[in-house]
Amino acid sequence: MGTVSNYIHEFIRRHLDASGLVVWYDPENVYTFLLDQGWEDTPILRYDEHDGSFIAIREQADVALETGSTPRRLGEQAGRILIYLNMKPEETQSALVELESAGVRLAPDASPDSRTELPCDTSLASLARLALQDQLPAEVIHDVVSKIKTGKMNLQDLDKLVRPPEVPVELTTFYNTQVPRDIALKFLTDESRDQEIAQRDLLESLSKAFSQHFGLPRRSFTDVPTLRAAVATHFLVTEAVVSSGQPENRLWHGQAIAQEPRSQAAVMETVRRWRNSHDLSEAYMIWEERVAKRVNLALHKLPTEMLARLETFKEVDRLLLERVADELSRGEGGLEMRQRLHELAKERSKGFWAEHDPNIRQRWQAVLDAIAVFNLANEVNKMLRKGKRWKLAELVGAYADQEQGWYRLDQEYRHFELTRDALAEDPQPAFTRLESRVRVAYHHVLEAMTDRMSKAWEQQGAEKRFGDLLWQRHIFRDQVGPLLRRKERVAYVLVDALRYELAVELAAELNSQRERIEQAAIGEAKLEPAIGTLPSITLLGMAALLSGAENSLGIASDAQGKLVAEVNGMLIHNRKERLSVFERRVEGNVLTLELREVRDANDRLQKQLSEADFIVITSQEIDQLGENLNPALANAHLQQILHYLWRALRRLAEAGVQHVVITADHGFLLFGSPLDEAYKMDPPGGKTVKLGRRYWIGRGGKSARSYLRMSAPDLELTGDFAYAFPRGMGVFKAAGGHAYYFHGGPSLQELVIPVICVAMKASPRKSAAESGVSWYLTPGSEKVTGKLFRVTVHAAVSELFVSPQPIRVEALVNGEPWPVNVVYASCELNEALGIVTVAPLGEGGGYLPCEVTLQLHDPPGDGNLELILRDANTEALLAGPISVPIDIAIR
Repeated sequence: MGTVSNYIHEFIRRHLDASGLVVWYDPENVYTFLLDQGWEDTPILRYDEHDGSFIAIREQADVALETGSTPRRLGEQAGRILIYLNMKPEETQSALVELESAGVRLAPDASPDSRTELPCDTSLASLARLALQDQLPAEVIHDVVSKIKTGKMNLQDLDKLVRPPEVPVELTTFYNTQVPRDIALKFLTDESRDQEIAQRDLLESLSKAFSQHFGLPRRSFTDVPTLRAAVATHFLVTEAVVSSGQPENRLWHGQAIAQEPRSQAAVMETVRRWRNSHDLSEAYMIWEERVAKRVNLALHKLPTEMLARLETFKEVDRLLLERVADELSRGEGGLEMRQRLHELAKERSKGFWAEHDPNIRQRWQAVLDAIAVFNLANEVNKMLRKGKRWKLAELVGAYADQEQGWYRLDQEYRHFELTRDALAEDPQPAFTRLESRVRVAYHHVLEAMTDRMSKAWEQQGAEKRFGDLLWQRHIFRDQVGPLLRRKERVAYVLVDALRYELAVELAAELNSQRERIEQAAIGEAKLEPAIGTLPSITLLGMAALLSGAENSLGIASDAQGKLVAEVNGMLIHNRKERLSVFERRVEGNVLTLELREVRDANDRLQKQLSEADFIVITSQEIDQLGENLNPALANAHLQQILHYLWRALRRLAEAGVQHVVITADHGFLLFGSPLDEAYKMDPPGGKTVKLGRRYWIGRGGKSARSYLRMSAPDLELTGDFAYAFPRGMGVFKAAGGHAYYFHGGPSLQELVIPVICVAMKASPRKSAAESGVSWYLTPGSEKVTGKLFRVTVHAAVSELFVSPQPIRVEALVNGEPWPVNVVYASCELNEALGIVTVAPLGEGGGYLPCEVTLQLHDPPGDGNLELILRDANTEALLAGPISVPIDIAIR
């Protein structure tokens, strides 16, 4: 018997073992010949068509059931009985119902046995599917089942499926294997033996073997390259056709493919091994490109559900990306549609072509990010539409909740704007429409959020408005002051425009690193939201973080009429005067620095950090980026700021600082495209002292429904200025400023600021020379030809035991530091901090090679890219720099 027949035989035996008595209906006489052997220990009772009596079967069954019983234990050990009936169950007119109840009934389309949960469906299609599930690919099984149902295959045909013909001895000796798949792969990927194949006259043997095992159409081949091209074409086309699930579809007419299920299965297994073998995949991609050019497959005519089954050709991903983007941009299917497309995009983002082509991977990630924006926008909209009268504290709580907060929408939108760069490389109309719809969805939700914020500010007095919220002007008093009074060494990091959602990522990744890295220098990072100060601008926000701001804070004019901050009766003009407040009011050695100085601290500065009692660190990078760069570059640089903060924390840990408090003056709004003219409005007029797109400061002027107007006391500020803020996402018509980047207004994104309190642990700086590991960077190509570039990190190890190694790749373009994001790593990736953790192979086994894909933002068309590898824990130089020429023809 063959494989399928053997399976059916064992299938019946399992039921006999479980139930003892089996009544088997076979109305099509499919299994009659299986009763002729292998049942010596089991009596088989059959229906006698001449007598036409079921009474005889019942009598014989009664006798058999008593076999093995004794007078004292009557019936406790029933005999095994197989009753075979070549008819439908209903034809017995329930004559055998008692026997079926005592045992089990097997029949075509029967339900599983409720007692044993064993399947009872004995249709040939069902049993063939079970028998072949570990033998053949799913697509081939689907085709086999279809042929069984249409009468094109019987049990004898099925038994031949997994019995391939023998391999000729001359090929076995030449390739040193008897496995047809291995012979095919060696032939397809190794051209170095072509001359030897010709000399040994193996061309005909190879052609015949490929025909017998893989269904290659027989014809005469004059040389080895021609045969190889024919085999590669046959394999790839067959896999594509069979993978579609409908090999008989009219779209495939004219394509020569393997016809027999056995041959199809052999081809499918071979192609997938070829594609998924690391050392063979490059050859696969070369042949895929050649075959795609020479064969005209109507892939674009396939419905999406069939196309999604294919991985053979790169073109499939391009078509699917376009279709998914188009469907998302139309947005007609709601949540169910987005869930379906999410599953498709997630699967393709991990597929072969995404793995080997960074652009494809990045485009699928852009689709996933777009879906995340749509889902979160829908979620927040539902909450806002409940019609409740929101209080400011409730809005801040809903926005800042670290598990389910609305800030996640800002994160996902920022991630989309980073990955959409890949979509922009392919000018498909569907991608442009998707980009536009994501931006509109994000903008509309922010409009609704800010409208609720404006109403909350307007309807509640200060006491009720703030409730238990932490005020920005209380951060120094409540978070920093107590530590200084205990003589703890503290660093106070004031980051201009550190939006809350960025701080969530930073805090989460700091804690994640702490949990993963033994003896981590950075302890627990605790994050909480604080409510900023209106107007949410640097002048006022930075002043609110000073010592004394809790007593009085406001905006005034100096003797020259220039707008300045007022803190506890003192006028503050600039950063120097702000920092002097700490120097005067804090005891001990106070050190004031910029973030970039701490990030790249040399030995001299490191000594100063070690001697300081209180360190104030300021950063203006985010605000400068938003004001001066386009959105794509600004978003890219935002990730760099998180890297800089991580590095600064490392320097502070090495200096023995015990606590770090990180906070901000204000947040921001950043869009991927300029605001529409409809959102621009005239300011109040009167005597304007300061006008920004999201705020007005002055005296007099008019009121209007389009903006919120408040006095200084309304905002808990000193002074006599009046203030106005556009409602929703509106902006005042103001000169200057960036058309994409805004702050100053009352949106959650502008006004909710983070406070991160980090407990530190002492950590001496280490040198790479102390390690027994030598690290190397290998570029993925000889030139940089686009925005995405691959590099492989690997190591030579002289130590017996190694731990997971967090590393970071830095880039310089033409000698200048350049923003890069890690968009993929074959090992563990910390996206927020750009840290990749290279895993050990095992005890004494060194490290796994790790492939890293970098995204360069707005690189020049020529020059040089330099890459450096650093220890993410210690900042020690591990490898590099390596230099790769830049040659980007199309920008």
